[in-house]
Amino acid sequence: MKKSISIKANNILQFIKFSLVGVLNTGIHYAVFLLLYKCFEIYFLSASAIGYCMGLINSFFMNRVWTFHSKTTRKKTQFMKFVIVNLLAMLINLGTLGILKVIFNVAPEFGQAISIGLAMIVNFLGNKYWTFGFASACGVKPHSSA
Repeated sequence: MKKSISIKANNILQFIKFSLVGVLNTGIHYAVFLLLYKCFEIYFLSASAIGYCMGLINSFFMNRVWTFHSKTTRKKTQFMKFVIVNLLAMLINLGTLGILKVIFNVAPEFGQAISIGLAMIVNFLGNKYWTFGFASACGVKPHSSA
């Protein structure tokens, strides 16, 4: 019973940390997007992709060390999983943004906010359950080797 409460508390803390990192990454993504789109007049989908990649780099390091306390020696494998999850989330982001702009004529500045929300859901679930593995998903700190 005590272990179950500890795991639940750790999951809540993990979710809060992931969310805080996500807010920072979203800020990085959106700030880079706006800078490139508004100031440098870069095509809106390209600006979004570049912004997303900037947030991705920050996200991997912060989530690996701070959120999930990963100690695996298989960093390359973990990073590749992280990139795959984030590429899927980015495709969802770009697809949603493109649909909102082209089909529904939503301004990219507003469509991007909606697109980011959908991508964040995919990102959290994929990284919690696949990238950082079952141990992290259950709130258990992983072993020092993968």
